[in-house]
Amino acid sequence: MDFVTISLRLTSSQRFSSYRLALVKVVDNAITEKRVWNYTAHPESEAFFVDRLDRIGDYDSFADCWAEIEPYIANATVVAHVAGFHVSALRAVAAKYNIELPPFDKACTYLLSKKFWKGLMSYDMLSLSFYNGIDMPQTHNTALDNAEFTAKLGIMIFEKEQTQKIPLPDEENIFFGKNVVFTGAFSSLTRAEAQKIVADIGGIPQSGVNAKTDFLIVGQQDFRIVGADGMSSKQEKAAKLLAQGQKIEVMSESDFLHNV
Repeated sequence: MDFVTISLRLTSSQRFSSYRLALVKVVDNAITEKRVWNYTAHPESEAFFVDRLDRIGDYDSFADCWAEIEPYIANATVVAHVAGFHVSALRAVAAKYNIELPPFDKACTYLLSKKFWKGLMSYDMLSLSFYNGIDMPQTHNTALDNAEFTAKLGIMIFEKEQTQKIPLPDEENIFFGKNVVFTGAFSSLTRAEAQKIVADIGGIPQSGVNAKTDFLIVGQQDFRIVGADGMSSKQEKAAKLLAQGQKIEVMSESDFLHNV
């Protein structure tokens, strides 16, 4: 089985704020290469998870190292533990530099682990390392350690699957096959980026609320526009449909990000 695993580190909750990308390449179910790219975070990034933003990496920006990263990603199967987070972070930082990502498949070892080892109390890396006997370095919070662990876990999963085709887990996502509408401004990503995430999962982004809508994702509202009640026209339409018995789940930006 051939695939690559990725792990990104961010300076804040902003999905575009990555400053490190680790990648492990797997060929025929064996690790063949390990790479780490350190780069200065995008200038608009906030510094919540690091001491400062003026760290000097190997590259001045993500754009400066993209030419080295792209060949690993293009037309590959990209695997991550909680792939929704890492892949959306990759898309977000690429979008900030107007980089169009090449086509690739993706798989999530978190979701696949839930499929193959049912009933565990937790599916975080440390728990899975104990359960499956995979060595986990003491510094398992580093990007490369996480990417390498994901590679080892992926090899175990795909050998267990006994197939050369990775079972993509998107159908297990709550947005798969669902109609999703966004309203308001989002702090971690643009509306277009959020809609693309939904589309990549297999959901259906909608422009407006109607009887077919399953989810309404609510960001910050401009009170000069929405009025004193703080509700956009989409929220008001959803409220009316809910009162009529329509099943629409209203979700915050934070809850949306946790579910992708």
